[in-house]
Amino acid sequence: MNARIGFYPFCGNDIKEPLEILNGRVDVVVFCDNDPQYKDYWHSEKRLKQLRPTPVSGFVCRDPIAMILDMRRIDVLFYRRRDGRGTGENFFDLQPYLLPLVLSRMPESGGLVITDGSICPPDMWEKIVTGVKVKKYGCHFELMHHQPFQGEQPRLLQIQARPYVNW
Repeated sequence: MNARIGFYPFCGNDIKEPLEILNGRVDVVVFCDNDPQYKDYWHSEKRLKQLRPTPVSGFVCRDPIAMILDMRRIDVLFYRRRDGRGTGENFFDLQPYLLPLVLSRMPESGGLVITDGSICPPDMWEKIVTGVKVKKYGCHFELMHHQPFQGEQPRLLQIQARPYVNW
């Protein structure tokens, strides 16, 4: 059986809560950021976190797009804008490519995106959070009925990847 892989690009120092959120949803989490300052931070946070069971996780100091290109499978994408990460000058140039690229690595049966909406074009996000099913990037996006988080916390989106299956 294949391990369920979670991926968090441009993670910065956002580690503890994503591990808690992803626990039980994935077997392995790949945290990735191209800023080397977060590598030491990640290792200190990981030591603190070992008190509770979490998915196997690791930090990769690398361009997230290059990392995605080398990944064979991504079952869950975790992405939110936090502590200024994901807002750098190159991010907005990459944003239109990031979500479609991750979706191309999801299994045909679909996957999960856990996000605050910052990974999606604004018009797409507005439709999804109001309950509209959206077809984009060759996939169906739907807000999951059960949302375990309150307020502005990340939302869970069910992704139905290729081939299309009628709803």
